[in-house]
Amino acid sequence: MDGAGAEALSRGPGAVTEPRPSAGGPWAGTERDGAFPWSESAVRGAGGTVRRDGQRARASAALGRAVDRLERECGGRLGVAVLGPDGRYAAAHGDRVFVAASVLKTAVLLAVLRRARQERRALTAPERAAAAAMIERSDNDAANTLWRAAGGAAGLAELLDRVGARHTEPEPSGRWGLSRTTANDQLALLRAVFTAGGPVLRPGERAWVRRLMCRVVPEQRWGVPAAGDGTGRPAVKNGWLPRTDTGLWVVHSVGRVTVAGHVHLLAVLSAGHRDFRPGITTVERGARAAVRALAS
Repeated sequence: MDGAGAEALSRGPGAVTEPRPSAGGPWAGTERDGAFPWSESAVRGAGGTVRRDGQRARASAALGRAVDRLERECGGRLGVAVLGPDGRYAAAHGDRVFVAASVLKTAVLLAVLRRARQERRALTAPERAAAAAMIERSDNDAANTLWRAAGGAAGLAELLDRVGARHTEPEPSGRWGLSRTTANDQLALLRAVFTAGGPVLRPGERAWVRRLMCRVVPEQRWGVPAAGDGTGRPAVKNGWLPRTDTGLWVVHSVGRVTVAGHVHLLAVLSAGHRDFRPGITTVERGARAAVRALAS
């Protein structure tokens, strides 16, 4: 059996079994757009052609070796992708498919914003509050509400196609945590949030989503922030899920970090961990390896 039933909380069809700390706050305004210094011509989609193919091949080879070592040492499977300044890119198993868990919540929020624009309206106050709870605390009830507001699997599919995340498959029954995704697709979604002039979000919307990802509660700030150098303000969305059929954990982290004054987008997906904490350690090691590979 797939285990989907046990992995869905009884409160809603899409929820997944994650710790749910309580904290958070409402939308607190906007910030200047363009905080991520890339032009749209620099990169044509996560995993697409970059301006320096030789750099991409070298960095991806270095990252692949590091990820292979990490899998041998820690067990499990990883998919890692990183995009840095001037379109520098590297990936290891970037198209490997994983159960999405709560990293799908970023796509849910973008789909809600896109649907509201199609309906020529602003988000309601309850929708904004649900978005803050969903991103800052990874609240599953809020995600159920916004999944419906986004138009369910069909609404998500439209958004994913728009941003170029074409290997991500929303779970059609509504158990969004069991949707499938890849590191490259998560990088495409991050670009929609952190790259100025993208096709999905208005400047104020991008600023708001960034702000929510920077306000994740302290107990959920693990993962890709470990690859930063302590400067700048990391933005993160994590996902974690024990699979009922195997007892093994899915642990993911996606977001933005700053290293030596340069902004990097990172997506680290993983599965097959015997426990939650070792999964975090593996994801953080994968994130640091990605930054090192991009600098090689």
